[in-house]
Amino acid sequence: MVFLPRNVLTSVHSASSFTSAMAILLLIYLSLSPGQVDAHIQSLFKLLPGYRLDKPTTSLQTFVHEDISLIQCGILCGDDCGMFTYSKVHSRCSTYKHRNFEIGYTTARDSDWTWGYKRLHATITHGDWTLVFRAQRRIGVSAYNTWTNSQATTDNPVLDTFQHACLRLNYYGSCNRHFRSHIIDRWENIDKVKLSLISSDVEVAYILFNGTGSNNKSWFSQERVLSSTWPNLASDNGLEIFNLFG
Repeated sequence: MVFLPRNVLTSVHSASSFTSAMAILLLIYLSLSPGQVDAHIQSLFKLLPGYRLDKPTTSLQTFVHEDISLIQCGILCGDDCGMFTYSKVHSRCSTYKHRNFEIGYTTARDSDWTWGYKRLHATITHGDWTLVFRAQRRIGVSAYNTWTNSQATTDNPVLDTFQHACLRLNYYGSCNRHFRSHIIDRWENIDKVKLSLISSDVEVAYILFNGTGSNNKSWFSQERVLSSTWPNLASDNGLEIFNLFG
């Protein structure tokens, strides 16, 4: 697994051709018709009428109002929200951080409710890190060739049809493909890169690299090692080869 600090997204997406000495604030307002808003919610969320969360994680927010609508409930599911439940009968909307590909929640049939989850994730995050590459062993596909192939990108967005097990760091036994982020091709303003080895749902080894000034290949070098489960890795003079090319 290769990770970048989660806040790298701010740097990547805010990078522009303007110099640091030039501050420009541009505000654009749009007024969307109800039909446009409804279409947006339909495209952003997978909506499942007749379902509710049976054993969800703790909700981010719960709204109770007699006039709240399904569209309004979807709008309330913001950046930190992965799914929501809505009931017109109970005038209730609850938002949750859980994402559909994660485990730890169950659903139940209930005609009073609609369950909605985000299905178009621009990136995949785990804690404070953004997943940029996840290699699955024994699938007969070269991890290196996938890393270097921009046509193999599987996020921005992650489609609802992408195998959920390939987005997780646990319960991934059924995964049969690699995950590749578009960030690999937009390698800008990278602070740190973490390479993790996962076995039986546990991180068994890692290397933390200094990503400043690197590109999507040069970050993997002995000179950039900051820390590792191999304590002498950064200073070991006996290493003959240490790069992505192997």
